[in-house]
Amino acid sequence: MLQITKYYYHYYLILIMCILLGSGTAILLLGNFVPTQNVKIYSLLVSILFYICILFYFIHLYKKQQWQIPSKWQNFQKRPFFYCVFIFPFIFIAIFWMNFSYVFPIGYTQIFGNKKILSQVAKPQRIHSRGEVTYYLDTTYSYLPIFKISAQQFQQYQNQHIILQTTILQSPVGTIIQSIDNIKITNKK
Repeated sequence: MLQITKYYYHYYLILIMCILLGSGTAILLLGNFVPTQNVKIYSLLVSILFYICILFYFIHLYKKQQWQIPSKWQNFQKRPFFYCVFIFPFIFIAIFWMNFSYVFPIGYTQIFGNKKILSQVAKPQRIHSRGEVTYYLDTTYSYLPIFKISAQQFQQYQNQHIILQTTILQSPVGTIIQSIDNIKITNKK
């Protein structure tokens, strides 16, 4: 049986945080999922509550002398209040928020979502950021990777009226854009 000693809590915590960071970031950057506003708000509240519980747990361990602040955390030892109240919450809460608002709801939507066909009007857009130009079709869900287009497609669609027909999975917690099935192009009037 795996026994966690009092000096290795921080290593297990770092391992869990790395796994959560990887899964949350992958879904956020590569997934075509949009959570509802309520899910985003509730997941933020749960993330804050979860951080507070972890903080109290480590304070409890510290008071019972079952956990010591690692010697490599010299800045933390100098200013523990600053790190516990300002620095760590930004990291922990952001990681938990990504998982609670994207990873878990995307699994729920994948299992219990209803498939629908959605038609929406789009127009080509260009964004300049950090010296790079990104082209995408401007829709309700335009920041998702599925709506990015190439420079040639941008030139082709620039003065056109575009109607997209997309297949989506929709549930009470969010929407997954599965595919763009049809693109109808007409001249602007």
